[in-house]
Amino acid sequence: MALRILLTGGQGFVGQHLKARLQDCISGHALLEDPMGLRDRVAVERFVKDKKNDACLHLAAVSSIVRAKAENAEA
Repeated sequence: MALRILLTGGQGFVGQHLKARLQDCISGHALLEDPMGLRDRVAVERFVKDKKNDACLHLAAVSSIVRAKAENAEA
């Protein structure tokens, strides 16, 4: 059975590099990227419950400090 890893933020700088390393280093794994917005709590809970992940690597973030301060509730 493959190791099931949920990766958030896989399109970001660090996420892209981590995704490539995981693909190179861990054979037989299933990399699941989140298809929903992380602010949708119900969708996140449903996704995690349905997929039964072995691990979650949470890299999703607001990368701009200025934007994060301006949109504090969203960050």
